[in-house]
Amino acid sequence: MEPTITRRPWYLSTVLILGALYFLFNAIMLVTVPQSIEEQLFGAVFPRWYEMSTLLVLLASIVGTIAIFKWKKWGLYLAAIVAVVSIALDYSAFPQTITGVVLTLLPAAIFYLCMRPVWSSFK
Repeated sequence: MEPTITRRPWYLSTVLILGALYFLFNAIMLVTVPQSIEEQLFGAVFPRWYEMSTLLVLLASIVGTIAIFKWKKWGLYLAAIVAVVSIALDYSAFPQTITGVVLTLLPAAIFYLCMRPVWSSFK
């Protein structure tokens, strides 16, 4: 039996749009902010491999968010995998500061909680 697509709840649409904008803003800031400002803001210079990896992770997050918006379950799975990869990248670049774990997992958790009432409508 094929799942019936119901109308997307307003809160799911809102969370997905805000999530996509958040990921897009982070990607733009990562590309446009010079190293000197990063050093002043965060107290450390990010390695080049970390910046490129983070950019790929942010692009994958945007793809996952768009997939959820198009009623695809794999978008949530991609968001969860990307969150775990992001935590691993953060830890490998800066092992002394692993405080962003909650903030990294938060978007995927919010997406899941908003998707749960209409989970059967996702393909």
